Amino acid sequence: KYVSTTGEYVAWVKITTLSASANTEFYMYYGNPSVGSDPSVTSAWDANFVSVWHLNGEQSDHTSNTNDGTLTGTTDAVGKIAGGKTFDGVDDMIDCGNDGSLQLTTGVTLEMWINTSATGAYDATINKSSDFNWAEGYGMFLYDMTWMGFYVDDWDLGYIAWNEFYAQGSWLYVVGTWDGSDVLMYINGNLGSWTASFAGPMNAVPGNVEIGRGSDNLYCTAGIIDEVRISDVGRSQDWVTTSYNSANSPGTFMSFSSEEGNSILPIELIDFTATPTDNGVWLNWTTASETNNDYFTIERSTNKVNFAPIGMVDGSGDSHAEQSYTFLDEDPENGISYYRLKQTDVDGNFQYSWPISIDINGPTDQVFELSVFPNPADKNDFHLQLDGYAGQEITISLVNMLGETVHLQRFDANTLAAPRQVTLDNDIPAGAYFLTGTNGKTTTRTKVIFN
Repeated sequence: KYVSTTGEYVAWVKITTLSASANTEFYMYYGNPSVGSDPSVTSAWDANFVSVWHLNGEQSDHTSNTNDGTLTGTTDAVGKIAGGKTFDGVDDMIDCGNDGSLQLTTGVTLEMWINTSATGAYDATINKSSDFNWAEGYGMFLYDMTWMGFYVDDWDLGYIAWNEFYAQGSWLYVVGTWDGSDVLMYINGNLGSWTASFAGPMNAVPGNVEIGRGSDNLYCTAGIIDEVRISDVGRSQDWVTTSYNSANSPGTFMSFSSEEGNSILPIELIDFTATPTDNGVWLNWTTASETNNDYFTIERSTNKVNFAPIGMVDGSGDSHAEQSYTFLDEDPENGISYYRLKQTDVDGNFQYSWPISIDINGPTDQVFELSVFPNPADKNDFHLQLDGYAGQEITISLVNMLGETVHLQRFDANTLAAPRQVTLDNDIPAGAYFLTGTNGKTTTRTKVIFN
């Protein structure tokens, strides 16, 4: 959800790692209208989610399995997370089919938010079974307005967990998990006292997954259901508790620091380049000045989203002279990789550089240098020159200190063999910028200041 008039933005964000014992920091970057959007509805959920139904005015599955639901009755309602669905307790339900992704044999987690006014003895909130007595499949249900139950494979054999924390008329986060051993039932992150064991495997069953009722149009639930998810593993108690706390009270689960400044690093980075060689990828960078700089961590990514550290280089502490650094990635990835610097101060604070890219399988491995002069320069009258490159085309981009690409232009490399005059748009303000040249495999970057 995005409202341009107010700036309101609501999104599901996938965080690669979230600690159960220590705070996890992440950053929101904003204020750059030139950045293209690249959202992914399905990639926000890890590979163990087999279905996610937000029920916010629709019943689509937001994983790549596309187990979309078909409505029988139900009306839209205000949910716990966003929108939800109201079920009448008579015959309302959502039929989500019987795709192979829903045939779970070694583990399962069912989760949802419910606010019910159910009055029956066995009111199913979600169920996959074609058997009247639930002697197969998996599901969650309310019992006699006082308990919540979760079963796998066969109710009659006792593969069922109960939780006594059910409260009618309140929003509850209900989760049933089976990890191939323990059958557990949680309400609002609290583990129920009645658990069970089942070694598995669970038998495949022909029944469809139905939200809001049990098999044969029986055991229907009355109330509101929101944010229903199925996983093919048994999630941990830390995972369940974190999911509850983050959704139930985001204001106390998360804390927000003040807005940081718009400088890229607490150091003055002049250039940052990546060059492929027979020994790997050489990374080179130069700083004009440094303050309290403890060390650099070199990070690499293949998708420009998930970065992993591959090495460290000591910084120079406090320096007002140019300092040059090198690092060799001896085992680079094939194809396109992205590199960035994580600069850490002596007090533990850190900032990231903007990433540079390199294509190991790209068109050429020539080393080249991009020069701009004079520097500082007049944006309406400066010259570019390319040394050491004999390829066909090179892309030149101008990036401001916020990371915004304000100018992008492709040149025939031969036209830059000698100094070439360049004129920029008049609406580009004076200040410091990074000028980057890339041929798809090698990237070079230098800093320029426009008067």
